Amino acid sequence: MAVSQSDIKRRLSTQSGAAGNSTASTPAASIGKYMSTTDLVDATVENLFINIAAAEAAAGKTVYRCLFLYNSHGSQSMTATKIWVVSQTVGGGDISIGLDPAGAVTYNQAGAQAAIPANDTTAPSGVVFSTPTSETDALSIGTLASGKCYAVWFKLVVPVDVAALNLDNVIFRVKGQSDP
Repeated sequence: MAVSQSDIKRRLSTQSGAAGNSTASTPAASIGKYMSTTDLVDATVENLFINIAAAEAAAGKTVYRCLFLYNSHGSQSMTATKIWVVSQTVGGGDISIGLDPAGAVTYNQAGAQAAIPANDTTAPSGVVFSTPTSETDALSIGTLASGKCYAVWFKLVVPVDVAALNLDNVIFRVKGQSDP
């Protein structure tokens, strides 16, 4: 049976625990090392980045988050896997994405599965950020085999003195192919 949309999990990361897929997380703690057991919740306010306070926005702020794509299918791979930014709110923070240099790793491995920055305002080592906005210029993950996960980093840059927004969002898309 082919890999379905429900087989590709989007999981928060965690620096807690001793292996991937062993510890829950929160959006604020999603800053690398291991894939958590916590799925990203769609269409929910503050599901990846927490609220930026007015004083932080006045000064400008850059924040990083790590999200894992995980192929939970029992045997099939997803090939030609890509990720890109479909849209983001104009006038708010600017989102860019980057692939972790660790690449595809076993979902429950004990060694670090992604970069481990000191905090959420420190750039993850080895990650190059860009803002691909179509499938044509998407970041290529390649093959995401069964039982593997891949860390994707999100960088939010809030410009100095940006106007407050009730909802500043980004929509990203993951696409790949599977055998029937």
